[in-house]
Amino acid sequence: MNNGSVIMDGKQQQTTMNVNTFELVKNELERMNTSSTKSFLQTLKKLNKKEELINRGYLLIDNTYHKLLDDNDNIQQTMLELFAGLYLLRKKLTSGDWKVFSNEIIKHPLKELIHSDPLTRRAFEKPRGYAGDAVMIDLIYFGAPEKSLQSRLAKEIHHFCVHSIVGASIRERARIVGETIDNIVAAKSEKNNNNNGTKSEKKKIRVLSIACGHSREPTTSKAFMQGKLDEFVAFDQDPESLKIVKDCYGHLNVTTVNGSVRDLLKAERLTEIMFSLTKPGGKMYVTNMTDTVPASGYMETYMGWNLIYRTPSEIEALGQGLNRGEIESKRIFVDRTGCVGFLEIDKAEKEGNFNFFLSSL
Repeated sequence: MNNGSVIMDGKQQQTTMNVNTFELVKNELERMNTSSTKSFLQTLKKLNKKEELINRGYLLIDNTYHKLLDDNDNIQQTMLELFAGLYLLRKKLTSGDWKVFSNEIIKHPLKELIHSDPLTRRAFEKPRGYAGDAVMIDLIYFGAPEKSLQSRLAKEIHHFCVHSIVGASIRERARIVGETIDNIVAAKSEKNNNNNGTKSEKKKIRVLSIACGHSREPTTSKAFMQGKLDEFVAFDQDPESLKIVKDCYGHLNVTTVNGSVRDLLKAERLTEIMFSLTKPGGKMYVTNMTDTVPASGYMETYMGWNLIYRTPSEIEALGQGLNRGEIESKRIFVDRTGCVGFLEIDKAEKEGNFNFFLSSL
């Protein structure tokens, strides 16, 4: 459990983040195997014609609307069927047909019920100009304050979204980042101790996080929270987010830098810049949502959150422009939820600036 704060209605509220929620994901997968959901998905999977798929899609929206209004005992199951149905429709329809369909269904009154969830509503309304802002991600990490959930329906939908596979994958990413920082600090500490305490031989530990948001990920690291990093550089386009970072973690050797990833990309590809700044023996993570995210249909409709999804091989290709002679080791792995892919590259012993690089594309 890690202390944090959520910004709601302009006020900062203390709460906690639990990164150990993988059991909830397994429960969700089990619910997908119930007879009613399996029957619904099997029917949808058999359809291939555009008209049949769209008609079934409209039926899904109508049924979901009435179930949420009338059947408060099965809201979680109803939301699961909505997630799964929209995912399959997105996969089966052409990109053009899906765009038309998704633009139509948000005109249905179901949207107003769904948007009783502050997480979904904030993503859709984009108060800072984009869907996945730091406040929205905080809602995934911590959940919304109780007073912001005005009805039982709002509570149930919010609980489902926060504890869905996608929500768990974002918290899982934070756990992996924190664990990696702790491992780097432990290894460097041991190496520095073996250098007989000579100041000139001791290596500083610096971490850079690009598109950092509120920088909640490093708070899962004991070393970070104990101030053992020599510097943590938080880079983000949103000055409001960086203010929260400075207020919350400025005492932990955190430096904030305001800038856009697009600014970096004017010079060369982001991964190449990241790698050039990575210290000898340092590590670089590039993370990306995989192409099998089960909430992708819901995210693109009711959240208005359009991401670039990549297969593991496409994520690995993000590092293809790097100098192989500078790479000590490289691997691609997917987290336990199957939603987030990691390109992990360890740099050979040459010059650089940061021990650990984190970027989400």
